Amino acid sequence: MELSARDLANVLWVVAAIGALLAWPTSREGLQRVLQALFASPIVVALGTLTLYIGLCIFGLAKIGLWQPSDLALTLIWLVGSAFLAALTTKEIADHPLSLRKMLRDLIGVALVLQFIAGAYSLSLWTELLLVPVIFFLALVGELALRERRTWSVAILAYGLLAVIAAVFLYNGAAQAIANLDEFASLETVRDFVLPVALSAILAPALVFLAHYMTFERLYNGSRTKIPDASLRRYAMFSAIRAFGFNHVSVARFYRGVHQGLFDDRVGVSARIAELQRRMLREANPPAVDSAQGWSPYLASRFITTFGLEAHDYRPAFDRWSANSKALDVGARNLSAFFEFFVEGDEHIARRLRLSAYVDTKEVTPAFEERFLAITEALTRRAISDEAAVTVSDRVRALQPFKLIAEGRAISLRIDNDAVTSGGSIRRTFVIDFEANYELAL
Repeated sequence: MELSARDLANVLWVVAAIGALLAWPTSREGLQRVLQALFASPIVVALGTLTLYIGLCIFGLAKIGLWQPSDLALTLIWLVGSAFLAALTTKEIADHPLSLRKMLRDLIGVALVLQFIAGAYSLSLWTELLLVPVIFFLALVGELALRERRTWSVAILAYGLLAVIAAVFLYNGAAQAIANLDEFASLETVRDFVLPVALSAILAPALVFLAHYMTFERLYNGSRTKIPDASLRRYAMFSAIRAFGFNHVSVARFYRGVHQGLFDDRVGVSARIAELQRRMLREANPPAVDSAQGWSPYLASRFITTFGLEAHDYRPAFDRWSANSKALDVGARNLSAFFEFFVEGDEHIARRLRLSAYVDTKEVTPAFEERFLAITEALTRRAISDEAAVTVSDRVRALQPFKLIAEGRAISLRIDNDAVTSGGSIRRTFVIDFEANYELAL
């Protein structure tokens, strides 16, 4: 397997870009800082370990004939251009956990076959050299244009042109394969197809491991001020891993709310783990709650999951218990329009359900209004009844603040425009309380 004209063009442009950065004094300083950050001890250890792991896997692939010395150049390009970059973005895997099975399943599919055919035969070197900056420019324009609703048409045009280029690559690959069918339909072609899949497959578990390692390292280092005793800090981390395994979401819950003095000794660590395990057991098997008193916090947390809003980790905070969802971003720009869902009450009963919506004035569109209306309707339907949801729908559609009582529950909508004049967002707060005149402890 030799470097294709496409691979060579990519390498030449990368070398040219690095050379340009080094030649320009301002960019040279920035590049030096980036390199210094990349050579920080944790990153060197992580990438070094990854390289060793991949090296051992390649040794195994060579033993079964799937990897040959002629593949070295392409393997190095894949290692630097794919493996290392993927390793530096493992935070996304940690923030949005993916199962290893799903990661491996995503490696194989029709898209992979089409990508292989498109890349099997390159165009001429000069054509490939010309296309690299064009593709980069179109991808950059498309990404930037998506951030503003008024420039979406530009994004559509940019991605449309990228699709045309991809179609040309696919047509060229298919035509060349048909024209050279004897050469294409060979064991070497099969090996060329399988090798990138095998490399990506062996990378997947390494990425999952790195995501866990980096998460645990962040949690451990973040506990230094909360648990000054180094031996107790190590004991806390290993105890959490023994109790919850490599489920970094549960381990993060173990550390959430930890403050100096909470873990004075190992007994305190064990008590914290036992308390969290009791909470997790209640979540898995929510106890019944008298509807006259409020809602089960664990069931209420899932009232509007169909809209991507689920409150997690019902826990003590000051003089109340609460759970909150991650921000659901629905705007054209980052956090220009988003929703958050909160469940609040005491240890056993939720007594307030709160939906907060933040929206930039430019993002107040019919689509946003319909989504806000749908979520408030669904929340009312689950928390009270269908009849109450109809009443709430009529009041919310008017987009005016209100307070009302429906079947003994207090429902209110507050709209805060104070921050708009200073460039802030409109805040809408939709609240359902378990009874009229309820005041949540502050």
